Amino acid sequence: MGVYMTAWVAGTPTLRNKVISLFDTKAVNAVVIDIKDATGRVAYEPLDPQLKALGISDHRIKDLPVLIAELHKRGIYVIGRVASFQDPFMVKLHPDWAVKRANGVDNWKDHKGISWIDVSAKPMWDYLAAIGKDAYAQGFDEINYDYVRFPSDGNMQDISFPWTEKQPAGSRTKPEALKTFFVFLWHTFTGNQTDPGVRSAQYFALSQAAASTTLDSASSTPGEIASSSLAALPPVPQISESALVRPIISVDLFGLTTTAQNDLGIGQVLANALPYVDYVCPMVYPSHFGAGWNGYPNPDAVPYQVISESMESAAEVADTHGISPDKLRPWLQDFSLGVIYTPALVEDQIRAADELGLSWLMWNASNHYTAAALPNKPGPSVASAAR
Repeated sequence: MGVYMTAWVAGTPTLRNKVISLFDTKAVNAVVIDIKDATGRVAYEPLDPQLKALGISDHRIKDLPVLIAELHKRGIYVIGRVASFQDPFMVKLHPDWAVKRANGVDNWKDHKGISWIDVSAKPMWDYLAAIGKDAYAQGFDEINYDYVRFPSDGNMQDISFPWTEKQPAGSRTKPEALKTFFVFLWHTFTGNQTDPGVRSAQYFALSQAAASTTLDSASSTPGEIASSSLAALPPVPQISESALVRPIISVDLFGLTTTAQNDLGIGQVLANALPYVDYVCPMVYPSHFGAGWNGYPNPDAVPYQVISESMESAAEVADTHGISPDKLRPWLQDFSLGVIYTPALVEDQIRAADELGLSWLMWNASNHYTAAALPNKPGPSVASAAR
């Protein structure tokens, strides 16, 4: 069970301490901190010299080692969030990686004026993997890749994807392109070139064991930037997966992927992500479900039903593919967008997730959480968030 913290809050002790104080009395045992947000800038100084040379840091978190040490001392599981393909800073450095307008020349921008990287731009994959490896070396326990999708909010009649459109048949559609990225994450962070197809129950158990021992493990040194294609990956070392020390990897998907029969036009298909990461985090914010979803005139007003029905559907998808539903970890909302969210409505979401046996993450962009809605800490310690 975790809460979100922006890099600005994390970098300001007086602000972050208000969030951290929740851990003293509430059954919250994880925190998600922005590593790279929609600006494309990284919140702290990388250790990897190749990343450092890019000048990507804006130093919002100047005392990262102190912060992570304090969180680990409290037994808090630390997740680093990486906004992946929404990255105007990297577009400036590499405009040839960008999503383009239909003319194939000008950079496309969404309604907020933000430019995007084409999902199939494999050099970007290397960069995202390098950020993840560097963050793990700095003490993060899990790397959470957000914005793993094609853009949706903008002029979709004046858009082109040069990298994706040049891919061979089999990885040219949006779902195929994004699945290939998930496979890349699997290869890169596990060192295993064998496509798992369906993650075995044995490996799932091992990945959870790895998560529980991460806090006591010595940080590895930053890895070299990953190769730019799956074919160029080095031979897999002959070691058992149980001996593998690596970050836990998760991805965020739109909440509607839990019930959708297509890719929503952004490439996201729940079944394409589940085998290749440790956690899939559907953003099942009730406010983001349209009127009429599952017959509800206003889903935002019935959060228990939205979380329960959407995540039950997601669990059925996992079961169908022989994957443990425990790999699902929904994002819940602690904010108001239309309906005023009272403590009772926040509690309803938690209750729905708990009834399904799922851990959860709570989102509030301003990092102000409804303490009255969060479950009280049951005792002197709380089990690991990665259960």
